[in-house]
Amino acid sequence: MTWSSATSSLLLLPFALIVEEQLFPSSFTGWFSVIAQAVVAQMLGIGLLAYSLKRLSAGLTSLVALSIPVLSAVEGWAIFSENLSLLTSVSFFVILLGMYLAISSRSAIKPKIESSY
Repeated sequence: MTWSSATSSLLLLPFALIVEEQLFPSSFTGWFSVIAQAVVAQMLGIGLLAYSLKRLSAGLTSLVALSIPVLSAVEGWAIFSENLSLLTSVSFFVILLGMYLAISSRSAIKPKIESSY
């Protein structure tokens, strides 16, 4: 997770420097917004995803992570009135069907391993 965040930051930095006039926020409110997004989205979100690997299988966890683009598209439609194409709707159905099949399978939840202490 650390390497993914660092790599994407380094790859996006040139684009941010070219496109934006000001790279860093100039007010306390701007800094608070950036820090809050980092804490909530990165640390809490990815931390909970990593914690879920303790109880759920990696396949189910990665499949549930596929719901993030679905939720983002629905939020874009609801908030910004973006159009959802037929292909997007089909991909939603495929992801939700895969999630249903994965959750309903017996291999989704890891069995508890009793310690011998």
